Amino acid sequence: MRRYSDGTAELDADEEPRRRSRGMRLGLLVAAVVGGLLLFVVVAIMAVVLSGPTELGFVREGYREALQARLGSDYLVTVDKAAIDVDPVLGLVADIGDTEVVDSGGAVVARIPGTRLAIDPLSLIGFRVTITAVELRSAEFSLVRPERGTVYLGTRSTLSSATASGEAPDGPIPGAGPDGGFPEIASLIRLVDRGLEAQLDFSVASHFRTLSLIGGTINVWDVPSQRQRHFGETDFDATFDPEKRGLAVSIATSGYAGRWSGTLERTEDPETGAHQISGVFSQLTLADLFPQFGGDSATSADIPLYGRANIDFAGDGAIEAAMLRLDVGAGVFTTGSEDASVLLDEATIKLDWDVANQTINVEPSPLYFGKTRGVVTGWIRPSGPVGHGRYAFNLESSGAVLAARDAEAPPVIADQIALSGIYDLPGRLLDIEDLSIQTQSGSLALAGTVGFEDAGPSLALAASLSPMPVATFQQMWVPFLAPGVRHWVLANMTGGTIESGQFEATIPAGVLESEHPRMPDDGLSLNLRLKDAAFRTFGDLPPVSGASGNAVLSGKTLGVDLDAARLELASGRTVSIDAGAFAIDDVFDPAPVAVVELELAGPAAGLGEIADAAPLNVLAKRNVSPDDLSGTAAATISLRLPLDKEEDEIAEEMGWKVTVAGKGLASARPIEGRTFSDADVTISVVPDNFAVSGTATIDGVRADVSISQPLGHEGAASGRGQQLARLSLDKAARDRLGLSLDDIVDGTVGTQISSLADSDGQHYDLDLGPARLTLPGLGWTKGIGVPATLSFDLIPVEGGQSVENIVLEGDGFGLEGSAFIDATAGLVSAEIRRFALRPEDSMAFTLAATEKGYAIKARGDAFDMRGVITEATKTGEGDGGPDISVEADIAKVTGFNGEAMTGLKAAYVTVNGSPTRISVAGSLGGTRVAVDFSDSRKGASLQVSAGAGSLFRFLNLYDRINGGVVTISAQRVGRGGPMAGKATVTDFDILNEPAVKRVISSAPTKQRIDPTRLHFDQLAARFHLSGEAITIDEALLRGQAVGATFNGRVDLRLGHVMINGTYLPLYALNNVFGRVPVLGLVLGGGNRGGLIGVTFRVEGPLGGPQVYFNPLSAVAPGIFRKIFEFR
Repeated sequence: MRRYSDGTAELDADEEPRRRSRGMRLGLLVAAVVGGLLLFVVVAIMAVVLSGPTELGFVREGYREALQARLGSDYLVTVDKAAIDVDPVLGLVADIGDTEVVDSGGAVVARIPGTRLAIDPLSLIGFRVTITAVELRSAEFSLVRPERGTVYLGTRSTLSSATASGEAPDGPIPGAGPDGGFPEIASLIRLVDRGLEAQLDFSVASHFRTLSLIGGTINVWDVPSQRQRHFGETDFDATFDPEKRGLAVSIATSGYAGRWSGTLERTEDPETGAHQISGVFSQLTLADLFPQFGGDSATSADIPLYGRANIDFAGDGAIEAAMLRLDVGAGVFTTGSEDASVLLDEATIKLDWDVANQTINVEPSPLYFGKTRGVVTGWIRPSGPVGHGRYAFNLESSGAVLAARDAEAPPVIADQIALSGIYDLPGRLLDIEDLSIQTQSGSLALAGTVGFEDAGPSLALAASLSPMPVATFQQMWVPFLAPGVRHWVLANMTGGTIESGQFEATIPAGVLESEHPRMPDDGLSLNLRLKDAAFRTFGDLPPVSGASGNAVLSGKTLGVDLDAARLELASGRTVSIDAGAFAIDDVFDPAPVAVVELELAGPAAGLGEIADAAPLNVLAKRNVSPDDLSGTAAATISLRLPLDKEEDEIAEEMGWKVTVAGKGLASARPIEGRTFSDADVTISVVPDNFAVSGTATIDGVRADVSISQPLGHEGAASGRGQQLARLSLDKAARDRLGLSLDDIVDGTVGTQISSLADSDGQHYDLDLGPARLTLPGLGWTKGIGVPATLSFDLIPVEGGQSVENIVLEGDGFGLEGSAFIDATAGLVSAEIRRFALRPEDSMAFTLAATEKGYAIKARGDAFDMRGVITEATKTGEGDGGPDISVEADIAKVTGFNGEAMTGLKAAYVTVNGSPTRISVAGSLGGTRVAVDFSDSRKGASLQVSAGAGSLFRFLNLYDRINGGVVTISAQRVGRGGPMAGKATVTDFDILNEPAVKRVISSAPTKQRIDPTRLHFDQLAARFHLSGEAITIDEALLRGQAVGATFNGRVDLRLGHVMINGTYLPLYALNNVFGRVPVLGLVLGGGNRGGLIGVTFRVEGPLGGPQVYFNPLSAVAPGIFRKIFEFR
């Protein structure tokens, strides 16, 4: 190398090549080192990847920072882990696990369990990362759709700055080409097209190909509708073709009516740049697009939608044409109730946008609503300068069939249905220039405006009706207008003519938004003139026909006044309606109620036919036919009908009242077992009560009646009623009423029957003063004119009736207690707490029915038995009576002649009316009384022991015996034989017996005997009892001064006595001769006779028999004295 004086140098010729060779070697060396390092890095990465998922912290942190930067400071992003792996389909992937996004309020707004990012391996050589695909698995996002702006991550409580970003443009988006007369639609289409263009540009620049969401969940809080929306099991896939600038998007998710799906496709002609956007969707519903039509909204639709749309763009992006075909499946559109619903079978809406002529043509579009059907054609075009947002429309349908699914009227053919007007989009005002329906039987014309304001729609409409049948009007009535009234009109009006009609509506915004609109008085006006209208009532009540009058709707109130009408009865009878009214206080009430008032007049049979129709059924429940009624009546019927119910439900829930004023009413058939005639009464019936007041002849007995009876299911009596009836019952009246009480009551009984205030049943008050009252078996009678009253409560209970609060009151007598009567009016039981037939009585008893009779248990302090004794001594047949069992425990029992038995314990049993057991124990006159009688199939026995004088006086059998003890012992063998036995009375006196005086005075021997008191040692008699006759076979009366032998017969049934005997004076001495063997037989006539004796006979009625003597028998020896005995 050479150097010069100026400091420069020059290489030698051979030195320069050497130097270049060293530089190349150095460059190659550096390249080799860099390449080796790069190869080492690639091989190292591949080795790590191929060894399995490898977690890399810098990848996780890089992913988190990138996502955090994209979302901004309103959110916090956390990532659990990130790993590099190889997928057989996606290739090299970054597997991100458990990504979570939390908003500023702490709510989790995004949770992604797994994210896979497909990475282009070649991009790593250039030290960059190119993501070609993103796959999200089971991700859940919470989004908010604000009033304005773009959708952002969040919940209903999230506040985000995202609401202020990305605002949607207010005006039309400018673009190439014409707007076709509809700049708003063109702007929206351009917005979509440019959004797709931006995504394609991104795909070309970033080599991005696919975005997938598998099994995701998207929750959206919709601010405008204030609704939470949920899209579960969402699958989304977007595939980009950068080379052809193509795009295919598909989505499937769950909606309101099930799973729906949609596809969007963009294709482009690479030569011209013209492209097309097409879309298809299926099973979509209105609620999926507009939440206000879903959930529990008053206005809802479950109609599935199927659609196809195509939009063609020129190479410069101008819109050339657009087409939409919307197929609507079967479903129901309702505005709050079943009555306000439209059943859609199917429909096809075809729209063709003629961009050049600035017109959207409505191609023939068939609509099928059940039997209502038609084909709609028409057009929509700008009104005035384009861009002002005013659009005119004209829709027509010829030959449409009007046949409401809930109308029973025949279908109506509409010659023409036309709807034309202008819609002002900025002003949100629909101007209906003409809405007309023309048919052969009548026409409707309507014009006005409908405003769509924030508070809700407003109406300013006017309509008129030409004369038309009611059936035509029913077919024209739109279901959404007063649905409750419409339902009733369609279900019940069966004929008639509308002679004229006018309608006006001036409804402010917001009124119709409520489920129950509060309509101002001037908001609605309707006037209809009706002629010969016919409508059903309810239940089986007869229909109204020939009705003429006016129907007026003012605000929310509807009223119909009838000038005249008639009721056509099933029997052919006709009842005229003198006046009538029909009113609905609030036709907009979701559950409207109608009030009906009718005034009727006619024969009782005709009105009875009405009263017997369901749901009244007044006569049928009492087994009476309307044909059985006679007389005349005027009736007022008031009804309160729930119009939102079906016909079979109205009868159960309606309110009604029927009032009948009758004159001379009568029933040919008994009612409740009674005949009624000549009734001048007022009858009032409501669903829960039946009332009658007035006078009537019941079973021939005139009575004042006042009845009020609560009613239950199907008109059956329910609960306590109020009844009052006053009757005067003499014997003839009682016989007519079937009250056979001749054995107890004789005379006139004043009766008042009233209902109980505190329980079911009736209270009876009987005035027994004018009547004679007799208690059979007790020997007690109350005379005519003696004051007495009887009252009791008769209460229906399970199995019969309870007779409570029984009170019989009189001077010195009465009773108190209760009883139970079965369903056949048989006495089941009784409990008498106080029973007194005389002032001194104090007794109580219980009675219980047995299989064939009654069991009675009596307890008390005192009871007067004289009446019972008198009844017992009366003759009568015993067979055929009920079985009676009586047990008595009474401290003191009073008999005749001042005698009283103390400590009485008695039992009395009869079978088939005949006594089978009698047991009496007590104390009478200081002597124990014991009576024991038993009777069975094998025989009977009787044992009696008592003080003779006291017992005979107590029973009023014989009051001249004093002292002594009587014993009786008798038996009967078998069932039909006589009862034979022996009666003995010992140590007794006979006082002042006239018959004894006569016998003593006729005696052949004069002895000093005090006839006022004769003492006897014994009276012994053998007897047998057959039926009611007592035969005395032989009897001996023995005393120191007097004796006698006798026999005879006492007939209790006939009340007759006949006794033959021999009187023996000085019996103690006189009998000595009779005891001497052989000599006693000759002189004394036997060992019980005497030397001297007088034969006698006692014959005649039991109360006063005659005594006869034979003086000749006194001088005849004993054996010969038999000759002089009476025969």
